[in-house]
Amino acid sequence: MSSIFILVNSLSHGGTEYVVSELSLGLSKSMDCQVITTSGRQKPVFQTNVPPIALCTPNPNVPRLIKLPYYGLRLLLRYISLVRQHRPDVILSTHPETNLLNLLTCRLLGVKSIISIHEKPSHISGMSHLHSFIKQSVCRLSGKLADEIVTVSEGLRDVLVNDFSIPKENIRVIYNPINIEKIDQMKDEIVEEAFFKTDNPIIVCVGGLTGQKGQWHLIRVFAEIEKKTPCKLVLCGSGKLASYYKSLVDYYNLEEKVLFTGFVENVYKYMRASDIFVSSSLFEGFGIVLVEAMECGCAVVASDCKYGPREVLGGGEYGLLCAEQTDDYPEPGAPLTESEKDMMNKITLLLNDTNLRETMSENGFNRAKEFKREIACGKYKLLIDKLKTYSKDE
Repeated sequence: MSSIFILVNSLSHGGTEYVVSELSLGLSKSMDCQVITTSGRQKPVFQTNVPPIALCTPNPNVPRLIKLPYYGLRLLLRYISLVRQHRPDVILSTHPETNLLNLLTCRLLGVKSIISIHEKPSHISGMSHLHSFIKQSVCRLSGKLADEIVTVSEGLRDVLVNDFSIPKENIRVIYNPINIEKIDQMKDEIVEEAFFKTDNPIIVCVGGLTGQKGQWHLIRVFAEIEKKTPCKLVLCGSGKLASYYKSLVDYYNLEEKVLFTGFVENVYKYMRASDIFVSSSLFEGFGIVLVEAMECGCAVVASDCKYGPREVLGGGEYGLLCAEQTDDYPEPGAPLTESEKDMMNKITLLLNDTNLRETMSENGFNRAKEFKREIACGKYKLLIDKLKTYSKDE
């Protein structure tokens, strides 16, 4: 039986963390699987097949000046010890930091490595230059040292080929595993909020209230749409821009029309109770939430950002794509930008055309099945078994 370590920063909220959870649950049906987190500070949100092993827990008494080298050395030594003890056949890692730790350890101990890349390695808005440098450096190193590289979309693979000169044949695309059965079990839970007791269509957006998700564009667009077409907007998630978004809602006098749910365990019930799902993201690696929304029966409108939505939505066959949104923050009350106008037009089209909305809902629901967890886990299993065979032959 094959064995694998999956190395991740933490199991707190996040798309990559969700993926690690689903891979551990799926792969453990046919192999020994152990999740390793680099930090024990945050309580796990996502389930794994067995309790994760935390490499170290931060000590508040460590002077700030030496925290990085101190914890870096502790992580490396602790991880080397774990790998020597368990001798997994393959180690899969998921973030730039864990990818670097994985590459160094696997090379030192002769273990096969899979480097998975979930987001654009190049510089993006809001990222520090140091973080950008680290991501790009690890990506280049992966091209030279990794046994296998996996990206979660074709678009990300193209970035590695074009920007980092990694041969295309050395990169595998495996879409993220989605737990369709879990969604189906949770989506029919009754929504209790009186906000949903309405004859007007409901638009929903699920994601952290952060710069990446671009919800300020959606709020500005919704303010214009609501003037002509009565509807409501639900924003599920929490984040550092929550106060700013609430101030925008206040500015447009939409307090009775917009619901902020904060973080909720079951977002699927809100999707199920809504008519249209909108993603206003500035960038994505894949777009897990799009698949979740489609499985819940929502017609989808998504910003045609790099790199996942176009692939998930089949170029517009399974949902409508609108113009890519910008990282600009227009003044409240400023006219809509051209990209925001395109988002408004696509949402309005679905609001006013019931037949199209139902068609997109049905198409999306059928498409979601193509991302079932078992499909992705099957591809990873083939890759792991192949690496194990190569290791024995060496």
